[in-house]
Amino acid sequence: MSCHIHIKSPSTAVGLILGRGINACYIENLDKVDTWDDDYSKLKQVVINMQSSAFGENGCISHIRRKYDEEIDFSSINPGKQ
Repeated sequence: MSCHIHIKSPSTAVGLILGRGINACYIENLDKVDTWDDDYSKLKQVVINMQSSAFGENGCISHIRRKYDEEIDFSSINPGKQ
């Protein structure tokens, strides 16, 4: 499943892919990206892509998981890792 969302204004956008893992991306102003080493003069924004598969596999989010999370995890191809 994938989607693209506009929140409150057409200039706010988020992309999300739910599949074997979870990917999300959003547009960020380049002046807020500390790790950018290239030329700032041409670009004003960049797309930040985040991968979060196996998120919480060490138990760090167990306290907020609910029965639905457990059911989905248990029925996945990698129980305990998605």
